[in-house]
Amino acid sequence: MRDQTAIRTQNFAALFTALYFTSWMVTISCVWCLGSGLLFSPTVDAAGLGRLKVESMLGQPFAAVIDITALQTEEFSQIEARIASAESYETAQLTYTSIVRQIRISTARQSDGKSILKLTSIVPINEPSLDLLVEFSWGNGRVTQKYSVLLDLPKADR
Repeated sequence: MRDQTAIRTQNFAALFTALYFTSWMVTISCVWCLGSGLLFSPTVDAAGLGRLKVESMLGQPFAAVIDITALQTEEFSQIEARIASAESYETAQLTYTSIVRQIRISTARQSDGKSILKLTSIVPINEPSLDLLVEFSWGNGRVTQKYSVLLDLPKADR
C-alpha cells in the first residue's frame, strides 16, 4: 500500500512539474509574441466602399459607380457585392422598394487599375430619391454601407 502511495505521489509531482513548466513556457511564448506583434506589426488596410457617383438622371435607367478602397490586387477575384435583403433594410429602418430590387451590382476595373462597383438598372427610375444598402464582401471581411441617392432632373433641351 505504501509503495502505491509513493508511486502516486511521484506521478503527481511529475505531472505538476510538467504542467507548471509547460504553463511557464506558454506564458513566456505569449509575452514574446505579444511584444513582437506590438513592435513589428505591419500596417493592414481593410477594403471598403468609398463614395457613390450617380451617372444617370431621373427618368433614366439607374447608373452609378462606387469606389472600392484599399483592396489588395489578389482580393479582386474574391469580392462580392449586392443590394441588401429586405430583412437588412428593415433592420436598418429603411424602406425596401420595388425600385431597389431592380438594381444590379457588378465589379469592374477602371483603366487606371482602380476597382469599382457598377450599379445599374434596366428600367427607368422615376423616384427622385433612393436609399441603397450595399453589402460588400471580400476575402478578409464584409461591410454594409448605406447610400442616400438624389437623382437630378434631366436638363431641358433648348
